Amino acid sequence: MSTLGQEPVTRRRYAAETRDANGYATRGASTDTAIMATGPQPATGRDLQLLPEGERVKTAIKLYTDSAVLRTVDRATKLPADEVIVASDQFAGTYKVMAIQGQRAILPHYKAICVEVDES
Repeated sequence: MSTLGQEPVTRRRYAAETRDANGYATRGASTDTAIMATGPQPATGRDLQLLPEGERVKTAIKLYTDSAVLRTVDRATKLPADEVIVASDQFAGTYKVMAIQGQRAILPHYKAICVEVDES
């Protein structure tokens, strides 16, 4: 069963970073995949409480998906968080997935809280 109003969103997933001989980190290769999501919607104050304090001042959105297709940073395996590329008029941009909550209301789904990536 799917949630209403799903649209394609691009998920960018990075491989683990590598280190050169001098110890400098290099971002892993990325793979873009289209996923179906409902949203984006502006994150509420309650949603922002799931984020670390330094991230709460950035533009934040929430997306809803049917399955666990998004990941947050995994410090154990050193895999970075996914990014989502949104093309909607109001929220166009690239966002990093910061928190995911499984929802068991009427229709089981996942809510992802994402913050805008600084492109500089």
